Amino acid sequence: MILINQYQILEVYFPRESLNKETWSFWTKTISTLLFQLSKGPMSIFTVNPDKSRSIGYELGIATEGKLHSKKYLNSILNPVIQQDLDLLVDTDEFYLGHTILVNSDLNESKIENIIICWSHNLFKSEVEFFKMDSDGLCFYWYNPKNIEEAKRYLTGLQWPI
Repeated sequence: MILINQYQILEVYFPRESLNKETWSFWTKTISTLLFQLSKGPMSIFTVNPDKSRSIGYELGIATEGKLHSKKYLNSILNPVIQQDLDLLVDTDEFYLGHTILVNSDLNESKIENIIICWSHNLFKSEVEFFKMDSDGLCFYWYNPKNIEEAKRYLTGLQWPI
């Protein structure tokens, strides 16, 4: 049997030449507002190899540590999802530098395993809907949206800071 997988990633890029303190603040606020509007219930803040003294996951939600395939992880469940928590998350270097993802659901063991297996190189193959930023904070990614065309319309309809 042939198996065909379709992975989808939407990217919003913030031009470096437009970056200043005011536009950065608007950029992060737009992202956190978007995340709040897209939340459909519980969301999971997920990090591999978390730093206990710095990880936002320990501060927000109900945190659960685990180890799978020799990788330590932290899964923090936001339920209910509160705008202020998302503001705080998006404003942390752990999120905007790409070390943490926000999953648009509660994670079960199977989804956690898929994320861990794909963490280093092929996170999009986890088949989980999640949000992430790149290592420079200038790219916002929406992985595996349930409806790609609806997601594109939603993103293009927002007022971005540029």
